[in-house]
This record gives sequence, structure tokens and C-alpha cells, in this order.
Amino acid sequence: MARRIPILEVKDLVTHYGEVEILHGVSFRVHHGGILAVIGGSGCGKSTLMKHAIGLLKPTSGSIKFWGESLAEMSEDELSALQERFGVSFQSGGLFNSMTLYDNIALPLRERRDLDEEIISAIVRTKLSLVGLGDALYKNPSELSGGMKKRAGFARALALDPEIVFFDEPSAGLDPITAAGLDDLILSLRRTLGVAVVVITHELESIKKVADRVLMLDRGDVIFMGPLDDALVSDEPRVKQFFARRPDETITVR
Repeated sequence: MARRIPILEVKDLVTHYGEVEILHGVSFRVHHGGILAVIGGSGCGKSTLMKHAIGLLKPTSGSIKFWGESLAEMSEDELSALQERFGVSFQSGGLFNSMTLYDNIALPLRERRDLDEEIISAIVRTKLSLVGLGDALYKNPSELSGGMKKRAGFARALALDPEIVFFDEPSAGLDPITAAGLDDLILSLRRTLGVAVVVITHELESIKKVADRVLMLDRGDVIFMGPLDDALVSDEPRVKQFFARRPDETITVR
């Protein structure tokens, strides 16, 4: 049986901000239907890695491939077409405050698809119902709680029926109950829609609940890549420290 090409393959990725090297030869793969958690402390390079993966930043060296096709070799039109195949839910939700939820979800459909408004309406209602916001069609983002904004961001990320979805710190700033609800939603979306998922997070409970595989960054280096169960029993000191939630001994509190 032929080996299936990964949805996303990053190999030897190096990137700089000015003269400072941020990522040092990062490599990993994302396969169909899997959930990869990209983890690590603040400033380790998680969000920078995501921005490269979705084509917002260009690396210094290394390659990023979706379905075997290199981002670096794509024209702008080809990259634009590729970006329709993945969804992104940003940490803030990324909603336009001047638009209702309906129009926020409809926007990518109107821009990227030649559809009658009746069909767009049906799709918008379906996506918002998937995330439990079927009764909030005409609310503005300012009328929503933090958790509702996150779920609305999920719905917009799903608007074009992507095959892979990136979630940037989905639980950040939320209470534990709301965060647990979002974890359940991510699992439900994977189960219902069959999408692959990349979650950028440092939330321990979320990692343990949703991840199949873990990529851990530390100061721009990959210090662990593998199944969650292996990460939980890893002997690598920084991995053990992270999952044991132990403080950095180099930091002294007076």
C-alpha cells in the first residue's frame, strides 16, 4: 500500500528576526486526521512557526510543503488557492467588530466562492451551529463573551471546508470550564469533519486532552517530537519540567 503524503511537512526550517535566529532547523509532519500540539514556554517560537506554516512569513532556509507542494515554489495565485484548503483561528478570534457574526463567517465565502446568498446563508448557519452559536447570527463581536468569540473564530476558520485547521492559543485568557468546552469542540470537529488539527498552546490540560502528537520547542529548537504518551514519560529535562509544571530554577522570586 502506497504511503500517504503528509498534509504538512516542515523540514529544517530556519528563520531570523533581523540578525537573531528564532527557529533552528525545525522539522515535523502533520498527517490526515491527526491533532498535533505545538507546545513550549512563552517566546519559544510557537506562533512564529505557525506564521511560517500558513505562508505569512518566509523562512531563511528549509522547506514547508502542503500535500507535497513547496510553498517557496508557488506563485501568489497558487499560494492563495492553497490557503483555501486550510483554516486559521487566531488567538484573539480575529473577528471584524463592525460586522455581525453572520457577515464575519460569510466574508470568506463571498470573497472566495461564487455562490448565491441563499447557499451562503445555509453554510453560515451550519458552521455557527457546529460551534454552538446558531442563535447568535446577528450579534456583533462586542456582544459576545471571550469563549463565544473563540468559537466564532472557529466557525470562520471552517467556512471554506478546510482539510487542516490551525488554532493559535485557543484557551488563552479563558476560565477552565470554558477552555474545557473548547477542547471538546476541537475533538468534535476532528471527529465530525475529519480535519487535521495543529494547536499552538501551552495549556497543560488542553494538551493532555486533545493531542495525538506533541512538538515541543525550547528557545527555537525541537526538543521533543512524538506521541503524547511518550512526551508524558520523556526523560528530556525540559519536557519533564513542562509537564510537571515545575518553575525554572534560574528564576529567583524575592
